[in-house]
Amino acid sequence: MTTHAFADESKRPDYLVAVARMAHADLANGRRTLRALHLAGQRRLHMVKERPSRQRLILSTISSMPVVVTIYRARSGPTTHERERRGRCLDGVVHDLATRTCARLVLERDETTVRTDRARLYTAARRESCLDLEYVHESAAVEPLLALPDAVAWAWNRGGDWRRRTAPLVDRVSDV
Repeated sequence: MTTHAFADESKRPDYLVAVARMAHADLANGRRTLRALHLAGQRRLHMVKERPSRQRLILSTISSMPVVVTIYRARSGPTTHERERRGRCLDGVVHDLATRTCARLVLERDETTVRTDRARLYTAARRESCLDLEYVHESAAVEPLLALPDAVAWAWNRGGDWRRRTAPLVDRVSDV
């Protein structure tokens, strides 16, 4: 079964990259489900900007979807910069995707990271011998499924009841 992966980060307190994997056959329905959650005039779902009642609704909806999430965590340290922590997370993502039938990795577009991400992903894909993995940067307004990793990474870093709501979706947390 071919899957697609969608990645987004949360930066505090730990640097997390959440990767949501969904079967190719479920993508269209997943996009429809998430678009149905948009309020009038809303271009994308973003957990930081939602009210708590909407956050609960979004997490409840996501929990009913056929998605599996892996969290890559790079803990803060006195000598590690955010760029290096992100790079270690991306290395872990490519390592894991190399062992799965993943056709495409979509990362949320942040113009400040695109160039370094592409170089890191290229190197990691060559190292893992998975040169057929397509990786692209998209905005969440264009790719609604980027709401999946955004919501899970946000909830995981918040902890408490928020983490509990997403725990069934998370197959593992990988410290990198």
